[in-house]
Amino acid sequence: KTVVREIARVARRLKQDVIDAPAVRGILLGLPMALALRRNFVFIRPEPKSMHLKKVVEGEFAPGQRVVLVDDGLSVVDTKKYAVAALQSVGLKVVGVVVLLDAWNSTRSRILQRKRAWLWKQKFPVKIMVGWDDCLHAAEKKRFISHAFAQLMLTYLRDPYAWMRDRKNWMQLKELAPKETSIVLHKSFFA
Repeated sequence: KTVVREIARVARRLKQDVIDAPAVRGILLGLPMALALRRNFVFIRPEPKSMHLKKVVEGEFAPGQRVVLVDDGLSVVDTKKYAVAALQSVGLKVVGVVVLLDAWNSTRSRILQRKRAWLWKQKFPVKIMVGWDDCLHAAEKKRFISHAFAQLMLTYLRDPYAWMRDRKNWMQLKELAPKETSIVLHKSFFA
């Protein structure tokens, strides 16, 4: 309830007629948000349904209406690009994107910045509720993870491509992760 209430508070300022979310995870936030704001809800399929109308955008809307795209996460914007194109193709006007978690909000990786650039060039605002770095800081503050582990993961978030090329990072991860009592590791981690 708290998450939906906060996302709805942010989205309300965008003065939309319709709330949209991509299937499947986005629906978990978009549908209750549409109910909270008393707006129609539409969702976007990853591909047209094979039977009946073969729609990608499902729900009740009218061309020309203002729509806010809501999603659980943001990484390299491919889902957002697909969703915006689908909404525009049926005549809806995208007036904003609201995302719960931004995976790469503090990245310095030129590769990731280039992949994400499309979204920041759009004429509508992009509202992000929280970034992975915020989550790591909060987890460390609550002592869910250690300071050393939080710092290692923050280094990863800044430039994952550079991080993965450095063998020392992997060695440090292998050393630190098993000591984290709040983290469950798959048996393959120890292989």
